[in-house]
Amino acid sequence: MSNWNSNRSGGGTTPAGFITPGDIFIIQGGHVITTTQAWTIGAAGSSLIIENGGYLHGAHAILLTGSFQMNDGSVYNHDNTASVSSAAGASIFGGSESFSAGSTIEIRNWVNSSTTLPSGVDWYRDWE
Repeated sequence: MSNWNSNRSGGGTTPAGFITPGDIFIIQGGHVITTTQAWTIGAAGSSLIIENGGYLHGAHAILLTGSFQMNDGSVYNHDNTASVSSAAGASIFGGSESFSAGSTIEIRNWVNSSTTLPSGVDWYRDWE
């Protein structure tokens, strides 16, 4: 929690938690966030936004209610074996999604998924 601030340049207040309705969590350009445990974020009206140059590595389940927005130049790496569902609070895809055409989602694990990939997006598979 101490790494989250109400001022973009640091300082201000830190959130008491991630489940207050209406809170907006922004991963700024140049910032890399890696989950270290399951992360429950939001309630109705809350948002998770990854800005241009921001990177989120979901090494653990991200349980989202609210909206998930990725701007051009943002990256989300889905790299956990938790169930994926479109039900509110069940996964990062549990709210409404808005993916810019210039954003990137890397899927490393999609185990026991009950959810198809979101529609309206061009999906590519990169064989390594």
